[in-house]
This record gives sequence, C-alpha cells and structure tokens, in this order.
Amino acid sequence: MNPTCVISDRARKRLKSKHPWIFSNEIVEQPKVAAGNLVTVQDSSSNFIATGYYNPHTLIAVRILSFHSTFSLQDRIRKAAHIRAQYYTEPLYRLIYGESDGLPGLIADRYGDTLVLQILTAGMEKMREQIIHALIEVVQPARILLRNDSSYRELEGLPLKVEWIHGDPLKQQQMEFDGIRFVVDFESGQKTGLFLDQQNNRRRLSFYAHGQTMLDVFAYSGIWSLYGAKAGLRHITAVDTSDHALALIGRNADLNGYSITTVAADAFDFLKSQYSTPDRYDVIVLDPPAFCKSKRQLTQALKGYREINLRAMKLLQKEGVLFTCSCSQPVTAEIFEEVLRQAAADSGRAFLLREMLLQPPDHPVLLHFPESQYLKCAVLQLQ
Repeated sequence: MNPTCVISDRARKRLKSKHPWIFSNEIVEQPKVAAGNLVTVQDSSSNFIATGYYNPHTLIAVRILSFHSTFSLQDRIRKAAHIRAQYYTEPLYRLIYGESDGLPGLIADRYGDTLVLQILTAGMEKMREQIIHALIEVVQPARILLRNDSSYRELEGLPLKVEWIHGDPLKQQQMEFDGIRFVVDFESGQKTGLFLDQQNNRRRLSFYAHGQTMLDVFAYSGIWSLYGAKAGLRHITAVDTSDHALALIGRNADLNGYSITTVAADAFDFLKSQYSTPDRYDVIVLDPPAFCKSKRQLTQALKGYREINLRAMKLLQKEGVLFTCSCSQPVTAEIFEEVLRQAAADSGRAFLLREMLLQPPDHPVLLHFPESQYLKCAVLQLQ
C-alpha cells in the first residue's frame, strides 16, 4: 500500500476531468516519502482518486500515473509504440510524449534503431531501470542514449548527465526522410538531436514555396532550409548563433547537393540589419526556441515575438510567405495570432493567415490537459 496524499476539493474537481497534475498548494496532508516515490491520492473523505508520484520540492507536487490503483509501465510503452506505428511508416518520431502517453516526465525519440531518452522527473528516475528494460523489450533498439541534460532535472533535484546505456555509442547518425538526407547529432545537438515536432509543418513549405529566395532564422541544423531547397528555392540564407549548428547546416547541404549560405548572427540583429540592404525574401521561416516557459515570463516573451515578426514581415517580397513558429507553451494559438496581428499592423502591411499548424500525431494533445499543446506554426502571406 502506497502512502496517502490527501488533496483539496479544488484539486479533486480538476482531477475529475482527468487532469494529471496536483500542485503543492492543493495538498491537505503531505505524505512522508522521498521525492519520486509513489503515493495514493485521496480526497478529504478518504475516497480513492488516483496513483501518482510525489515530489515535495516542486510546484507540481504529484504527477498522476493512473486513475486506478495500479498501472503497467510496459503496457504504456507498448501502447505508445502501437499508436506511432499506425501513423508512421518510417522510424523517425517521438515515441513517448510524457503525460500524453501516461508517462509524465519521460520523453523518448526514435531515430531508426537509436532511441534517445530524457528522464525529467524524480518519479521517472525511480523507474529508470524498468523503463530501459521495457523499451528494449518492446522496441528492440540497437542503442539507447540518455540525454539527461535538461534544466528541468535541476528543478527536480536531479543531476545532469549524457550517457549511452544500451548498445554501442553512436555520436551522429545519417538519416533520410522525405528524400532529404541529414545528420542527427545525438550527443551535442539540441534536445534529442532534432526537432521532430516540425516534420509535418516543414512538408507544407513546398506547397507555398515560390520565387527564388528564402531566409531561415534560428536555423539550427538547417532542416527547414533543406525542405526549401527541395521545393526549388535556389538562394537560401540560414542564420544561427551557433558555429556547431552552422557546421551541421553545411554538412546537410553537401549531403543533398544544395547550396545554402550560412550566417553566424543574433536573429534580432540580423533581421534589423537587413533593412539597410536590398535583400528581400520570397519565403522566411522563424522557428525560435521557447521565449518563455512559464506565465511569469509571458509579457516579455510576447514583446520578443512581436518584435521578431515585425522585422521579418518588413523583409518579405510581394506575395511572400512567412512561416512563423512558437514553441512556448504559455503562448496559446489565440495569443500568438493576436501578436501576429499586432506585428502586421505595426508593419503597415496586409497579410493573409493561410494556416495555423499545430503538433503532429507523435506529439498528441490531451484535450483535458492543455499544457500538452505547445507548438504553433502560422503561415502568413503578404498581400
């Protein structure tokens, strides 16, 4: 029998809709257990609510694993793999997406026969060996890398470390998707090596690509640029502050026989400097990292999104297309659209909102858990 965690009526009402979090100020009676241990969640009348794991040191004090007394880790992983197999014919996708797959605090990305994991919470850390065993049995990967270098782990009181825990290490892997070849940098790349959540959205670029010129800002390894080149754009400029990222862009361009000009620069500064040049673009992609991770940072983040979109809007050719993205979870699609509306008004130019693209099927959104939706990609066209 797990220790008991008694919650407030407010938390009980929210959990009735199957929301998977309990906040620290919603706990009436705290269990006396170490961070990451399982607890049984009850209301003030001792009615069973759920099973979860507890951390007394974090704002999200309990993350729900099941609204039943037991759950099977292996069954959750098997179900996640089965769902992805229904949508993807190639093994390049997010295999496990935290709460959306009933495994809060666990991320697993699949790159062919390589799995890259992120264990983000103390509760998942307690189940580390069970997770690895289940993944090996269900997926049968050649190797598994733990990218436990996320700052989220520090909030949970966990150490940062990158280590291969199964199979022979592989620093980089060359892959092909949609007829495009690219290198995935497992150990030194951002996140798990590639931003898989934009794969469907990048495909839409070919539908809108016209003219000759493209600007890819916050380019990272240049995958947006590669899709632009494949779509027929011939003069492509990719901007990033990281020399490592720019080197990856060059390597990826060579693999496909494309010519991509790389620029090492701050995105805001680069866009501002372009005003004084004759350079204008038929396609611009803005795919920045998250500008905020909590509502406390929202006001400042919105200023950043407004500024960078205003600058990009002024650099478009007539009928040019802007793919502009936000992966900041507190910035909802409605808020993001309003920011774009303000930026367009400031630019003095008229735009059509062609599409508002969201997350792909391997990053499923729980309807009762809006925090699981974070990615927005607006496609704007200058009139």
